[in-house]
Amino acid sequence: MNFELFTEEDIQKIFDHTLELQTEEDKKLLVEQYGSLEAFRKALAETMRTEEYASQMIQLYGSKDKAVAASLQSDGDRGAWKEQTDETDRIYRQFARAMETGDAKLAEISVRELAENSKNMFRMDNARHLLLKIAEDYLNHSALEKATDEQYGAGVTRFIGQAIRQYYGEAVGP
Repeated sequence: MNFELFTEEDIQKIFDHTLELQTEEDKKLLVEQYGSLEAFRKALAETMRTEEYASQMIQLYGSKDKAVAASLQSDGDRGAWKEQTDETDRIYRQFARAMETGDAKLAEISVRELAENSKNMFRMDNARHLLLKIAEDYLNHSALEKATDEQYGAGVTRFIGQAIRQYYGEAVGP
């Protein structure tokens, strides 16, 4: 894959925008975790300069410029974020109902709704790659499996992973 790494200018724009959206409490937590805001910026820059990160962002957003633009679109509206996470919760509960009842149509609807919600949450044009990465994680016994199954019902994590893979026409493993 031919791609361009994030520049120092890209990183600084994202860092500045992120800080603008942080509450003073959030900034204090960053300082506690990293030692200083500059140390946080350096950690962010170190991650963003890797080929792996650039590759993932390009796969998710289609280009480096779209990834930067998406991060700069965030307005820090915690109410809107809560609405979107509440919607994710509703969709996961819907997946649990589909699993319990064996309703393949409801599972398909849930994948479509999860894709749409993910596009809105992460400001992306297409959530296919993101959802397939989630499915891969869910089907490979991720650390999220235990927590997700505890919250939504035993087996729902794998069910969601399989539903996503099936919806996108990917082979569904055991």
